[in-house]
Amino acid sequence: MSQATSLKQAYPINASVVLSRPPQITRDLTSFEKAYFFYQRRLNERLALPFTRYFYFKKGTPADLEWKRKMKQRQTAARDIGMYNAYSKEGWNDELLAGARESEPEEQVQALLRDAEVHGVGSDEMGEARKESVERPMPRITDADNASDVKSLNRLLQRTLYLLVRVEAGKWGFPTAGLVGKENLHQVRCAIEHKCRRTLSMRQADISSIGYRADTRTGGGSQHEYVDSW
Repeated sequence: MSQATSLKQAYPINASVVLSRPPQITRDLTSFEKAYFFYQRRLNERLALPFTRYFYFKKGTPADLEWKRKMKQRQTAARDIGMYNAYSKEGWNDELLAGARESEPEEQVQALLRDAEVHGVGSDEMGEARKESVERPMPRITDADNASDVKSLNRLLQRTLYLLVRVEAGKWGFPTAGLVGKENLHQVRCAIEHKCRRTLSMRQADISSIGYRADTRTGGGSQHEYVDSW
């Protein structure tokens, strides 16, 4: 047996796919970031010129009446900074009190939804003011998160997910297949899809391997495994 043949038997080369799903939404803000961005928005109201109402709304029109109704509620042109009048005697007091929820993203979404609702001038048969509601945004927590479905890609939208398969009893790892003959890393993809028992929609990010590790689980000489990135 030649030396090259013995080395191939002692050190078989395996290729592993690092298959990831990037984050789909931005991460949650920290408490400091929430307070900082909220303060910047209120500070902008103090530094900006007053809103010229009649440039956008003709006096006495339904749009002007709707604007007056909203300004009476929030006292500012901004829609998501709570009730705050930057031009009043208390305009300097633009910091939130302890426990206030105006800087919370959920509270700001609710404020934007309330502001987007359009109240009709007339009334319906029941004598109540008509109101056109708007479509609510999708929640950041999905049904897969609530059901703890670890096989779904529609979960943990703020984080990067990696594909893992069961390699041994109680052990998980990246999908791995051995290089046979003159196969390249592209050809190993078919073997990995066969192990996963489904067609994987993969896009290769690099043609080189991202590293290697020594595998000594065989008990004999160490085996080197090259890991390819997809």
